[in-house]
Amino acid sequence: MKPAAMISKLFHGRPASEAALTYAPVCYAAGPRKDRNADAMHPRFKLRQRPSMLCSLAFTWALCFFTCASSANGAETAKEASPFAQREYDLKVKEFQLKQTEHVLSLLGVGGTAFALVFGFFQYRKADQWKRAEFIAKEMKEFFENADVQNVLLMIDWAPRRINLFHEKENDPKKYPRITRDLQVSALEPHTLRVSDQGSDGQTDQESEGIGAVDRTSKFSMEETRIRDSYDRFLDHLERFASYLESGLVSKAELDPYLRYWIDDIAELTQNPTDAAWTCALLAYIQFYDFTKVQLLFAKYGHPIEVPGPVFDEQGKKVQDENLVTKLCEALRRKKESEGRKRT
Repeated sequence: MKPAAMISKLFHGRPASEAALTYAPVCYAAGPRKDRNADAMHPRFKLRQRPSMLCSLAFTWALCFFTCASSANGAETAKEASPFAQREYDLKVKEFQLKQTEHVLSLLGVGGTAFALVFGFFQYRKADQWKRAEFIAKEMKEFFENADVQNVLLMIDWAPRRINLFHEKENDPKKYPRITRDLQVSALEPHTLRVSDQGSDGQTDQESEGIGAVDRTSKFSMEETRIRDSYDRFLDHLERFASYLESGLVSKAELDPYLRYWIDDIAELTQNPTDAAWTCALLAYIQFYDFTKVQLLFAKYGHPIEVPGPVFDEQGKKVQDENLVTKLCEALRRKKESEGRKRT
């Protein structure tokens, strides 16, 4: 607390100058009443009073001097301190602005990086889709341009029909063999149903000249052998497509435009006994010769073609030749038993 304020507080809020002027008389008047009256009448009273008043005035001026000096020093100190405080404040503001700018720049950097990653991902995906489309187009072009595959597609979709099984250069369809459903069923029988001790469906050089010749080793005619070879090429391609699908190289949606029609046509339930016999013979051929990935491919399209299985059993009921279904099932059973003995 400042000195002037302290004096003012001691004298009940009166100003310091007034308190100083009245201090000495009050102190002098603090004695007994009789002495005060006597002193007041005494001729020396004024002489004694003047030094006291001078002391009071001196004391008051000293207080005022020190008070003003203290106030001036405080003002100068505050004046000197004010620029430093302002400068410190300005520095803190600038520091905050710099941090805010760094934060904004970091956010922009993260956003730019995220945008670049997303853009790069979409570009990669687009390029990948183009490559996949080119790959599938190339594979399907090779598939549909294969002469044996073309013959199989004709045999699946049309019967009876004259087909260029032997890839004759002449374009006279009348010279092509006439392929019926019954001929295909006979050709697709497991080779174990044809008594043979020298291979599955191989040809010998004896009696293999000309259309209609019969190989006594395999007992398959030339037409039947070519039909089997053609179906083998067709199923080999389906195996490859199933491997692509299984590995994720292609998707089912990408194969749909090319394969769905033919897969549905093969596994379609029919009321025609001849077509039903052909379906049973083909499904047994696929299982007997271990085209397991073809079975997986058909399963992807909702057609379980295992033997025995829903499609085979349902079509077997429509076949007029019950002996055919029995022979096919027996051939598959014997093959399974033979494989079991080999493992043991």
